Amino acid sequence: MTWGVLHMDLLPSNIVYVDGIASPIDFGACGYGFFLNDLASTFCFVSPQSRRQYIDWYGTHFPLP
Repeated sequence: MTWGVLHMDLLPSNIVYVDGIASPIDFGACGYGFFLNDLASTFCFVSPQSRRQYIDWYGTHFPLP
């Protein structure tokens, strides 16, 4: 499956870190779409050095192709 419920607003202000683990907050903009939409929009705010870690984290919570 490549689509489903998305956060739709994964900006740095909507990601909190507890003990080094990132967790999303503020699900007010959730909706349906392709999972890669969340990844693509967040890449505008994630440094190139952190993108692999973000992809790995996202993939543990939402299935990726």
